[in-house]
Amino acid sequence: MLDTTTARGRSRGRGVATASVERAFLSMNIIKTELRNKTGDKWLNHRMVCYIERDIFTSIDDAKILDYFQGMRTRRVNLPRTSGSGARSTDVDVDMIHLEGATS
Repeated sequence: MLDTTTARGRSRGRGVATASVERAFLSMNIIKTELRNKTGDKWLNHRMVCYIERDIFTSIDDAKILDYFQGMRTRRVNLPRTSGSGARSTDVDVDMIHLEGATS
């Protein structure tokens, strides 16, 4: 327990765990601003870990992070460009994709 003495000589104890909890709440207030107050708990938890353990994250090379994410598969579906007839061929292709997915 952290022991501090007041000016009158009285001793008041304050747990070390309390200080770390206060730092965590301060971090949460910094991260969870007005613009981000409607975020989910999972996202907030990930942001807080990155903020609180920032000394670990600053030691990671940025190139390694870029390589990791660039090596991931993309979720984007490349649709063909629109045809010259005015109708969008992508609409037809998307419908065909949905139909093929429903039948298989």
